[in-house]
Amino acid sequence: MYFILVIALSSVTLSEQVPYRFRTIIGDPEDMSDHTAPQEKCEWPRPHRLYPNTVQIGVILPYSGDYPWGIKMALPAIILALENVTNDSDLLRGLTVHVNVEDSDCSETIGPLAAINMYINQSADVFFGPACAYSVAPVARFSKFWGIPVLSAGALVAAFKDKTEYRLLTRVQGTHAKVSEFVLQLFKSYSWSHAALLYNDVTRSPNSEKRTCYFSAEAIFLDLLEYFGRRPYNKRFDERSHLVDYAELLKGASSQARVIVLCASPDSVREIMIKAHELNFDNGEYVFFNIDLFSSQNTTSQPWYRADDTEQRNADARVAYESLMTVTLRKPTGAEYRKFSEDVKERAAQMYENFTFGEQEVNSFVGAFYDAVILYALALNETLEAGGNVSDGLNITRRMWNRTFTGITGTVSIDSNGDRNADYSLLDLNPETESFEVVANYFGNSKEYTPYKGRMIHWAGGRKEPPPDVPKCGFDGSKCPPKAPFPGYAIMTIVLVSILIIVLIITFFVYRHYRQEAELAEMNWRVRWEDILFSGPMRSDRRSERGSSQKDSYRSDCSDDTIAVHLNDVGNRQLFTRTGYYKVPP
Repeated sequence: MYFILVIALSSVTLSEQVPYRFRTIIGDPEDMSDHTAPQEKCEWPRPHRLYPNTVQIGVILPYSGDYPWGIKMALPAIILALENVTNDSDLLRGLTVHVNVEDSDCSETIGPLAAINMYINQSADVFFGPACAYSVAPVARFSKFWGIPVLSAGALVAAFKDKTEYRLLTRVQGTHAKVSEFVLQLFKSYSWSHAALLYNDVTRSPNSEKRTCYFSAEAIFLDLLEYFGRRPYNKRFDERSHLVDYAELLKGASSQARVIVLCASPDSVREIMIKAHELNFDNGEYVFFNIDLFSSQNTTSQPWYRADDTEQRNADARVAYESLMTVTLRKPTGAEYRKFSEDVKERAAQMYENFTFGEQEVNSFVGAFYDAVILYALALNETLEAGGNVSDGLNITRRMWNRTFTGITGTVSIDSNGDRNADYSLLDLNPETESFEVVANYFGNSKEYTPYKGRMIHWAGGRKEPPPDVPKCGFDGSKCPPKAPFPGYAIMTIVLVSILIIVLIITFFVYRHYRQEAELAEMNWRVRWEDILFSGPMRSDRRSERGSSQKDSYRSDCSDDTIAVHLNDVGNRQLFTRTGYYKVPP
């Protein structure tokens, strides 16, 4: 399908590209960077221009599917940008703009064929798109021989860093490599170095966009490995499979890290977090980061809630999400972007029947294509002013690189390698509002991680600070071994010793008792009553009785006179107790 837009265009500056070789290390043998371009020169003849003083805009994007850069969403923004550039600025004065649109179907076959068709028909001086990785890769390889610049809000894969192969490719949206820069900055800010990556990967999928999480994990893996010198734990899973065991994935991750990076669909992330709750991984010792570049209001307001699920599971997910933060592209919040969003929706409704964006604002990929038009117009205008022409794709591309300007999405910064320094936001659950809100931003141009003023991260488990990189007891608890149970032989020994001690104590007291009895039984110290002679007044009957017995039994060497003297002497004193005299037997 073709759209022809007649408008008037014309301006920028750039530096040399920096060739950068990139090689995939983790998991997958399918590395797009392995498809190297021929080393020999390959020149495609450029047909004579049929339309002088015109700019042919070639748009190659998917017509169907739920891609964030589909034609129905991106094309209205591209047309609005062209209208604003030609009507409200001095850019590209005197030039006529033709917009030609073809469906890429997000296919590695149909997309390149569309580009070839446009090249042959001279209907593209610049390509906006493709965006899907396997579609844009062949087009970006061909374009360096055609001399046609390629601007894409997709092409997020790390392999596209190699501008030796993709010489005229400019990426106007944050790439997976830029996301990994933000994640690395998070790790450095909170003194973490151990990481685990759990990501969905539809293995051997013909559609690379279904492997977005693989490419995100790849970039994060490489950056963490390079900076910390430690290989992050990484496990892929196919969320379509009923055999995937999220509990085992989490247990494996916990054996090597407490910071776990997730990338999967919202439903899969929710299931993982529910399992994390069941394993008590939401106790404050763990931190989860969800990579969600395409997040919308629908997935950030209450992502844990499902109306068709049980109250208990929703409650478990709600608690678990306090341990989860989301990494996403920073969304413009100004009035200008809100108006732009409404204009795009209105234009889309005019162009396509039965299509609507919904209530939320248009996504940042749509805004990135708008900014791509401005970037190209600036570079083309400068090229023309310098004596170049519309067909000078290499010179135009160089003027787009290493450049910063203000676009509809905010500050647009393209680095010296032709990749945008995108801004990202960190979203955290506010327990009071039960919504995810921005708590920090990462500005790609300055490489700065900036906490959001007046907001703070709510760490799970009631923590006031981030959890440590390595828990006190280690990842496997080996640094705090539990006390071994008391051995049985020791228990028996203690019981026997206790019994022995008790027996000894009893024996001691029994022995002591009998010994005392034996001592008491000895007669050496006992005195018979009748051997005691008492003095002093006594009852007559007792005195006579005792006197009688004493006389009969008393035998002593003392004379009666001696005893009488003593008794008389006692009688002369005041006595307060009875006194008796014992005669020691011979």
